Amino acid sequence: MLVLLSLLHASLLPPRLSPGLASAIAQQSLPSASARAPPPAMAIKRATLERAAAGTFELTDRTGDVVRFCLSQEGSETPKLQLYVGDDLFSDGLERIAFDRDAGEIEVEDETSEGSMALCRETVGAEAATVALLVGRAGLEWEGDEPILLPDLVEEKLNVSEETKESRPGALLLWALLINIYPTEDEALAAVRRNSAIILPYLNRPVNIVGSWEVLLDLLGGEEEALQVVTRNPGVLACNPLLLERQNKEAILAASYAVNAVESVMWWK
Repeated sequence: MLVLLSLLHASLLPPRLSPGLASAIAQQSLPSASARAPPPAMAIKRATLERAAAGTFELTDRTGDVVRFCLSQEGSETPKLQLYVGDDLFSDGLERIAFDRDAGEIEVEDETSEGSMALCRETVGAEAATVALLVGRAGLEWEGDEPILLPDLVEEKLNVSEETKESRPGALLLWALLINIYPTEDEALAAVRRNSAIILPYLNRPVNIVGSWEVLLDLLGGEEEALQVVTRNPGVLACNPLLLERQNKEAILAASYAVNAVESVMWWK
């Protein structure tokens, strides 16, 4: 056996605030970011997710090998999922893929070869969920464990209709990306409670979450202020990053304070 060991809902412009909202803003307080655990590094970049949406996902496994999954319709009526290790074609069409969540390992198999790869611990959920989406597009079955466990709140959001249930593979990736931004799962859940659009695949996209986070880090100068913004206004993670990067720091901060102020006076929620 060959073992491959390693392997929209946010206003962007500064709003005109009423005296009541301005007073509410003045009374707001968030825990100091310096007193909170920093979120894990966002290892999956926007460009990587854009290429995955086009059918190619490249990752670096736990031992440093570069592994690439590619959808290809060459010589086939339906897409087949190819696997490269470095520049070498390992499989021209995978037939079986299984995942062990505890080990963080993906097993692959075709007619002539089989192997496994260990995903990086820091991003195992997001990477496995991205591969699972390609597996589905190739018409294959994802065997074994789901890429990541969804909390009850997210399960409830998905169980409202057949359409939302069918979007589950996308929600797995959105949730995996969210918990790579927020320091704790509880804080990610609080964000979903404030704005459920960020976790629903028919309202949000993985590139929006990762891309908007990258824009915030750049415009705000680092994780401390960026985390404060997505805590006050989670909906910014459902924005198109190409539009978000046209805004300035003051506009983004003002919008986050306004959204947080409105939330604070919604006593019935």
